Amino acid sequence: MRLSLTMQYGHRHRPVAFMRTLVVGLLLLLVALGPGCDRHSAPASPVPAETQVTTMPVAVTEPSATQSPTPSVATPTPSPVSATATPTDLPSPTDTPIPPTPTMPLPKLEEPAVVGQIPLRDLPGVGRGPQAVAVLEGRVYVANLTTANISVLQDDQVREVLPAGSNPVSLLADPKGGEIYVANQGDDSITVLRDGRLSRTLPAAKWPAHLARVGDQIVLALGDGSISVINPETGREMGEVLLDASSEALALAVDPGAGLLVVNTYNQTHVVDTRTWKPIYRISFNSYTTLAVSPHLGRFYVNDYDGATTQQYLVAVRSQDGGAIGRVPIGGDPRGAAVNARTGRVYVANSWTNDVSVVQEEPFQLLATVPVGLRPVALAVDEATNRIYVANSDSDSVSVIDGETHRVVATVPLSIRPEDMAVGPDGRVYVANPSTNSIFAIQDGRLAAEFAVGSHPAGVALDPATQRLYVANRGDGTGMVLDAASGQVL
Repeated sequence: MRLSLTMQYGHRHRPVAFMRTLVVGLLLLLVALGPGCDRHSAPASPVPAETQVTTMPVAVTEPSATQSPTPSVATPTPSPVSATATPTDLPSPTDTPIPPTPTMPLPKLEEPAVVGQIPLRDLPGVGRGPQAVAVLEGRVYVANLTTANISVLQDDQVREVLPAGSNPVSLLADPKGGEIYVANQGDDSITVLRDGRLSRTLPAAKWPAHLARVGDQIVLALGDGSISVINPETGREMGEVLLDASSEALALAVDPGAGLLVVNTYNQTHVVDTRTWKPIYRISFNSYTTLAVSPHLGRFYVNDYDGATTQQYLVAVRSQDGGAIGRVPIGGDPRGAAVNARTGRVYVANSWTNDVSVVQEEPFQLLATVPVGLRPVALAVDEATNRIYVANSDSDSVSVIDGETHRVVATVPLSIRPEDMAVGPDGRVYVANPSTNSIFAIQDGRLAAEFAVGSHPAGVALDPATQRLYVANRGDGTGMVLDAASGQVL
């Protein structure tokens, strides 16, 4: 009967209460049949289960203060059970299996697939994250941090890409030996290249950051604030000089005539006698990696940040005693620097303002500011051609500056890295590519044209009504409007 089922749901773990309720229910049933009923007369018609439940007093089913109330939600009704069944014999709600909810089959989606490729430029390899640059015998070598290789440029084109160690961060050109030395911070090694091929790999002390040649020895700037002197053939360490235990050695520059090695650590510049390998003096500037030596004038250059005016300066310092000669304003967050002794000019790569400061040595003054690619961090001078090569770390390119006109005459892509596209109603596609400073136009699955734009084009949009292209150049912070058919700047 349903009475016993209802009680089991409400009090399945209280058998005494269950039996008490059962007895009360039976007594109520007898009262309902009447006191004058003959026990030997014909039995009355059975009362439906629904009537039994509805005629029970509320007091019977109301839980006591110590009992859990009967759930108010509807529960599935199992098969009837006997009134004499004990509570443990009764099925629980979880014994009744619930059929799973039917699911509708989803339509199969077509997966995207490559149906073709359109080459924008042919490169012998990919170089990403250029970090250092050096010039040797008419070739330009670029150390690519991200791809751990060396791009070799000639005639403003990448001719080959050579493997390097992990995280190459510095290059040293040795004209005397005809070799290129590569400092690899990731695996503490030095890769040596000769005639465009790997010559040997040398061990290095912890975290080599920079390289310099002093006579027949190689000097390494290390991550523990020291410099290490090694044999260039075997890599055997011949000596070590601790300069600043609280910092890293960041940059090196040599004055061979004066026998001096200049070393930058954080906010300190140290001058070391290369004949005795003993520090002579040190000076303090709010400086970082910017360092270059001018042997013909007996001076070196470092950066100094003025926090009050938020201005960076290039400071000229006498090598003999560390006295400041003068200073000129330069761009934001300066990194690499180099001197062209033939022209008497200093070049500084400014990684925040994406430009190169051109400074005249005498009189000491700023001559020009040349916009280049995104985040320039290193540069090298080819005195024979009066060209300056700038490594743009976030554009994967090298800017080539004419030292006479202070203009970028070429941008050499180390990789192809499209950043934005626009599609015309005729199906023509326009691709903004920062490493070439250009917009590629693609029609009918082939390269149709290339339009020169500003530094590091990061966005392109097309107005179909006027057939005008709008280009945002992130490197120099400019915008351009072009005719979409001819590429002419409007």
